[in-house]
Amino acid sequence: MRTKLVVRRIPPNSEQELEKQLEPFRLYVDYYLYIESEPFSRCYINFTNTDKLLQFSQTQTVGTMEWAVYQRIPVFKRVDERINTLEDDPLWQEFLNGQEEQEAAEFVNNSDTTPLLEALKQKQRQKWQKQQKKKTKSVSGQKDKPQKQMRETKSHDPRKTK
Repeated sequence: MRTKLVVRRIPPNSEQELEKQLEPFRLYVDYYLYIESEPFSRCYINFTNTDKLLQFSQTQTVGTMEWAVYQRIPVFKRVDERINTLEDDPLWQEFLNGQEEQEAAEFVNNSDTTPLLEALKQKQRQKWQKQQKKKTKSVSGQKDKPQKQMRETKSHDPRKTK
């Protein structure tokens, strides 16, 4: 059953007149929303009793009344009480102070470098150390190896005959 109405084309500054007409039916209205706009305003009203809705439709004189297309009543969500309270939280303040102190200490210790530059320098040092280890191994690990002796082979030259 339809119980939600829309009163459209309400002239400007006529909200009090509409509320006066709605006053006898206030006990039977569970949703009321007045929307003010430039040329004409509108109002959404939901009745709990269909008989009272019909009585209101006969007495209503401001604007034009019609059934609301969307018959459901909007549910307004609860507002979170914690909104904009993070800055006052002592744990958050403690965390921020710790972060500021840590950043200040890092800046003082490494004022001319950044973490990325430090990582690149460390990588370069490791690469250089590996190369040095390879060089020392190759120099100290070599023993006097006998060189391969070439076999003397008799060459067969057809021009040289006995």
